[in-house]
Amino acid sequence: MIKLLQPPAVEVAQRLLVKPSHEPEYYQWVHIENTIVRGVSSGTLEQLAEFRRSLPGSELIFLLPAGEVALRTVAVTDAERKLYRQMLPYAMEEGLIEPTEDLHFAFKQVAAGAMGVALVRRKTFQALLDEVRAAGLSIDIVMPETLLLPWSEQKQTWTLQGDQLLARTGPCRGFVAPLDSAEHVAGLPDADGHAPVLLVVEQGSDGERAAAAVAAAGHDTEVQQVEQMLAWEASVLPDEPFNMLQGDFQPPLRWRQYWRDWKPVAVACLAALLLNYVVLLYHYSSVKHTAEELRAEKQALA
Repeated sequence: MIKLLQPPAVEVAQRLLVKPSHEPEYYQWVHIENTIVRGVSSGTLEQLAEFRRSLPGSELIFLLPAGEVALRTVAVTDAERKLYRQMLPYAMEEGLIEPTEDLHFAFKQVAAGAMGVALVRRKTFQALLDEVRAAGLSIDIVMPETLLLPWSEQKQTWTLQGDQLLARTGPCRGFVAPLDSAEHVAGLPDADGHAPVLLVVEQGSDGERAAAAVAAAGHDTEVQQVEQMLAWEASVLPDEPFNMLQGDFQPPLRWRQYWRDWKPVAVACLAALLLNYVVLLYHYSSVKHTAEELRAEKQALA
């Protein structure tokens, strides 16, 4: 039903990619205009809200830190896919430490017969949304930072930001670990030691040490150094992000944006209706006049 109410194609020209900074109550954000990265800024949420007011109609994408999200991939049949929202939380219950009612589950099909699941504590997720909304902001997409990284069966992507190693090792799989344990983590089965790795390193990080640890675990490693990690992440933002705003957290429809998209069509339809109405009135008046003339001729003949 919701899809029927949405315009056929909504192209967002302005995007803001946001993630928490290392400093408390500070955030980093990058402005993306038509897939072009314009620059990275940082500040409080109030400063972000002021910046966003200069970009009406922009889309706000919030990156949830990898340490807050657990990722799973669950096999489902065609019959189960129709009820996956009700079924999967309970099917996964045995492998979870916390009760399912305390967790928020977000889903996305990642392959034929496989469903990707992202889990976060409901209190943590709600606190994030409340904090952002208190600053006068509305979030359009919340996605795990891990699933922002490019991945394919031929190459994984790992990033080093400060002393944190973040890796995506599957369609809906990855890990975050301190650099001190990089060699141990890189050798775990989940890291898939046979896959080549693109290691993206932010300037100022110990890239040589991380590359050596990844290579020692059996990965062919290619190192790419970037000036600002968030700007690089914005450049690889997927066309269809994994949006965790689902279920109880699904935002209301953005009617103002939809009205802006539909307004030219509505005006054209209204103009066509008015023109059709005027034409009908003209024809009705013409037919009425002709009928009166025929009536007068009948009376004259009589």
